[in-house]
Amino acid sequence: MRRCDSAWRILRLRRLRDLNDNWVIALRSSSGHEFEDDISETLWRFRLAPRGMQNEAVAKIPGLIDILTEQTRETRDKLKSRAEQAIQLAALVEEVSMGESDWLTKLQAGMFEFGLRMRQKVSRSPKAKHCRSIPD
Repeated sequence: MRRCDSAWRILRLRRLRDLNDNWVIALRSSSGHEFEDDISETLWRFRLAPRGMQNEAVAKIPGLIDILTEQTRETRDKLKSRAEQAIQLAALVEEVSMGESDWLTKLQAGMFEFGLRMRQKVSRSPKAKHCRSIPD
């Protein structure tokens, strides 16, 4: 009885960091047979890959650009949100540091208002030092 194995191959286009920490476009080729566990994988820089793989991967470049564009938008939105929170927090700290006796309560309420939580206990004194002294 003869078993019919069907071969398969997948070509993926990726953005990776190389050993020098530079971003590169890479091709990952995976291949094997349907009924075997042995999978062969090869990773190439786009410019060093065999010409046939480069030609096959060119059609995938618009999809990679779409993915990178969406990731860039998401990162931009996250950074914009964090920057807005930092500006609000700075304004809040400036407001409560004007020598008012209930500055800690106002700071905690303001931070809660825009979703920040205090990570450590804050001294009850507005003049508390927030840096450690360096030993002699």
